[in-house]
Amino acid sequence: MTHLSDEDLEWGDVYEVGDTVLFVSNLGNNDIMTVTKQSLYNNRCPVYFSTGCGPDYYANTGYRYIIQHRRSVIDGLISFRKSITDSLEVIYMLGMRFSISDLNRHDTHRLLKTSKFWHNSELYDNCIIADSKNSEYPDYWEEKIKNKVEKFVWSKEYGLIYYKFEDGEEFFREDLLPDSVDNTTN
Repeated sequence: MTHLSDEDLEWGDVYEVGDTVLFVSNLGNNDIMTVTKQSLYNNRCPVYFSTGCGPDYYANTGYRYIIQHRRSVIDGLISFRKSITDSLEVIYMLGMRFSISDLNRHDTHRLLKTSKFWHNSELYDNCIIADSKNSEYPDYWEEKIKNKVEKFVWSKEYGLIYYKFEDGEEFFREDLLPDSVDNTTN
């Protein structure tokens, strides 16, 4: 039976539905992220029928969220799953930039690999950094989206902490910025 460990569950213990987070850009603009859905499936049904070659039960946890960016809404999601092989995998998307599988080209789940992320002289451990090395825009969206998300960072401790557009505008969580005149939450 596959279950998420307590350590795995920490990835899904950052937000609750309705939580909002303010992001401030290097150009002084503000975006607001709102968590729209939280999921947790960590128990296996006693009877499970698979349409494939056998039972492929996945325990998983994750979020769907939106970002109010200027006059548009950007969709995002992140989901962590543990399969019967007991490896933790992740799928993520922000602004149609999807994770690329390192397992199967027709799947967007990747084995979870974390990195450190530096910002404003602060080091954030256990981060997923989505960029051109591990995510891409599907062909359909490649030409349709004008200012694409180039990079984003998800922290195990804080959730979404950073994203950057191809025009160079970068957004960072306001509550994690160093004390300044514009930061009233610290």
